[in-house]
Amino acid sequence: MNLFRTRIILLILFMYGAVLSYSQVSGFDSFISRISKQYHVDLAFAPELIPALDSIRNSGFKNANIEDLLHQLLSGTNISYQIVDGNKLMLRRESTPQRETGSIELKGIIVDHEGVPLPFAAVSLGGSTRGAFTDENGYFTLRVSDTSGTILVSYLGFKTSSLPVQSFVGSGHPKVRMELNTIPLKQVTIIVPFQQMSFNRDAQSIDLKGYQFFSVDQLRNGNSEQLINGITGYTQFSSDQGIRLRGSEAENSLVLMDGLPVYDPYHFYNIFSAFNGHYFSSVKLYKNNMPVEYGGRVDGLISIDSDHDKAGSKLILDTDLLLSSLAADWAISDKVRFTAGGRVSHSSPLNKALSDSSSVSNFSNRPGYFKDNNEYTSTQQPTFNFYDINLGLRAGIGYQSNLDVSYFKSRDHLETQIATAFETTEHGNEIISVKQNIDNKDKWQNEGMAFNYQSPILNKSTFNVNGFISSFEKSSTYESSLDEFQHNTHHVFKNSGLQNSHLQTGGLKAFIEQDLPGNQEYKIGLDLQRHKIDLLAKENDMSYLAQAQQEFETTLFGEYRIALLKNLELTLGGRLTHLESTSGIYPQPHVLINYFPDQHWTLKTSYSKNIQAIQQLTLENRYGREVEFLALSEPDAGYPVLKSDKYMVGAGYSTSNLNVDVEVYYKKLDGLINIRALRPDPSHDDHTSPGEFYRLFRGDGWTAGMDLLIAYKKNNFETTVSYTLSKISERFDMLFNGQPFSPEEDRRHQIKLSADYKMGRFTINSLLTYKTRAPYLSLVKIDGKDGIGMGDPNQSFRYLPPYFSLDLGVDYSFNCFHQPAQFGISLINATNHENISDLAHIGRVSRDIGMGSGDSGLYVTQKTELLGRTFNVHFRYLLK
Repeated sequence: MNLFRTRIILLILFMYGAVLSYSQVSGFDSFISRISKQYHVDLAFAPELIPALDSIRNSGFKNANIEDLLHQLLSGTNISYQIVDGNKLMLRRESTPQRETGSIELKGIIVDHEGVPLPFAAVSLGGSTRGAFTDENGYFTLRVSDTSGTILVSYLGFKTSSLPVQSFVGSGHPKVRMELNTIPLKQVTIIVPFQQMSFNRDAQSIDLKGYQFFSVDQLRNGNSEQLINGITGYTQFSSDQGIRLRGSEAENSLVLMDGLPVYDPYHFYNIFSAFNGHYFSSVKLYKNNMPVEYGGRVDGLISIDSDHDKAGSKLILDTDLLLSSLAADWAISDKVRFTAGGRVSHSSPLNKALSDSSSVSNFSNRPGYFKDNNEYTSTQQPTFNFYDINLGLRAGIGYQSNLDVSYFKSRDHLETQIATAFETTEHGNEIISVKQNIDNKDKWQNEGMAFNYQSPILNKSTFNVNGFISSFEKSSTYESSLDEFQHNTHHVFKNSGLQNSHLQTGGLKAFIEQDLPGNQEYKIGLDLQRHKIDLLAKENDMSYLAQAQQEFETTLFGEYRIALLKNLELTLGGRLTHLESTSGIYPQPHVLINYFPDQHWTLKTSYSKNIQAIQQLTLENRYGREVEFLALSEPDAGYPVLKSDKYMVGAGYSTSNLNVDVEVYYKKLDGLINIRALRPDPSHDDHTSPGEFYRLFRGDGWTAGMDLLIAYKKNNFETTVSYTLSKISERFDMLFNGQPFSPEEDRRHQIKLSADYKMGRFTINSLLTYKTRAPYLSLVKIDGKDGIGMGDPNQSFRYLPPYFSLDLGVDYSFNCFHQPAQFGISLINATNHENISDLAHIGRVSRDIGMGSGDSGLYVTQKTELLGRTFNVHFRYLLK
């Protein structure tokens, strides 16, 4: 079997088969490197070998060959080894499978696809701790108590086989023929990358593995919560609040936390992660075709899962100057586990940092200033706090069935005070004095529960059923007071506004997936979802948006995957959705093709059509502030169904040290909605009713670009480079005379470079981020041009400056009371570059500057600055 390179690979065989893992302990880095170089091996070891390694490291090792090293390493343990095929060294823990006595003795022989016996294959009774390994001739013996269970057979490089116990009763030595995995195996390496990325070539997804939950690695490599922000292609506009997958709206991507849909889980312009990286161990991103059982979004899927370890109970604590978090995993019994996690911001230190007026301020609180003769920039003072809670219960039922239950709750509160005070002159040098205060308050919260039940049925079939209920509420209020002294007269204007959205949703889904002979598999199921949203928007107690919307989605979905010619894989599938609001049926085909020329190269392409009944509604209020809410499809009220067509072609190259992935994509959108004023006027002089001032616009758009991702590791050095070239275009019939324009989320070039270097107990890391300028609608440029309905977009936009940030960090790992701990310091935006998230127009002062020019407006603007130079200290501690 030509499945491995000729270098010896150390494998740890665990209870149910070969589990390839690596747990690199701080302090062992140079030791492991010496072993690898001296014996020409790639080393993977289990946590129970740490004491043995420690003793060898302290006493030194002078073994002539790998067998002498293994004899010293494994002496006095219950782990034995066997060299197979001359190039694979397989280690097994002899006492792991419980060879319990039973009334029924099962015997058999395990062979490969050509009939050659497989030595040391793992054979186990599903849902139990009973197991055995085959001998050198592929034979095994296993005792069981009854014949109602299932036998699982695992071997590296082959698909896991599942057979009923009954097939081994009274049959002598039945032969089990294993199916070769058609996807070439990658070499087992000791790489645990800084970004910890693995590529699923079947599903065309990238898995950002945050932790092998509560392993020692997590204390060295930081939080998985940082990984999404480290990949340019996933944070289309990282200075904004939300993760965008090739689009302009964060809510156009489905975010699942242990199967529970969550909405707007982002915290204060991504200063804080959307999820607890100590609780969740896996983040999977689907930029193109998401798994067919998921739908209802036009962009992509972010699936966050807490796939915790099955060994022991653990607790991890993490605290820094701005945030504290914890995560716990409690093994109630062999089959039942309870997990809990939580985070809370430190309000006083956080708000002090945000309001600091020093040169290292996050949000500069210096006095306002005139940007030019027609624009004055105000100051802002934000305060923010949040908390979130995760709970989980995982139970094994019967032999192989599993039930997972999860709960999530989060609450955010952001308040921003904007102050303006300046004087200017008009014709005749008459002084105009302006004082303005605006108080914005935003609150949003998620709460929900989800369950998932999985059970094997028939032969190689699995039945899945899951459901959820969730609630999301967001409210935004503002109060404005303007005192203007002009022509020896005081004018006082007061204004207030409210926008509120409350979503209640629930769903139930069931599907069957089965492996078929000949490297085929299929999936078929039914998805039911009900949504209810209450929308309300008022200005000065007058309503201009009041909607009570409901939607019921019924979807049939299916998928068929087949491997052709041993290196070509074709997946055909789709969803068929009925929407109650439109009484329409929407077919959504999915096509995915993978071609594997060899074990290093992958060629891929995909197409999918998607619809979205819950979409993000952007509302730009009188002061130019964009507030995002959720709305349901209701064509009669002007809310269309959002639709997309997505195309992608790409290629990947992978070796033990290098991963390269490139994708070229195009996405077409139809059904965009936006609420704004045709004639923006923040002057308080426009007395038009809110219902006439604000209009609902519908449009379409497209996104095109290229994503390039390169990850490289050499010894103790790791680096990742990601680059995105993209363009986002939108068009609305009643805006800019129907001409296309780019939204604020459009940045043409984005690049991120991360580097990680390990020196014993120290880890030095860095992250450089650069993004080109972003457009925004400038009221200064359209002043006197009768609004934006017939305006020229090329003459209506200005640009925010490019985004640049250099982040540096040093971590030190050590033991505290015999438990792993880590202390670290970091410096965010080390160059103190001024990065702007957005710019809003909050006021307009009319001036007569003479010379026959008439009224020339002076606009008051407010810009949201992101993190300046910020110092932070963290401490992590693991209790086992």
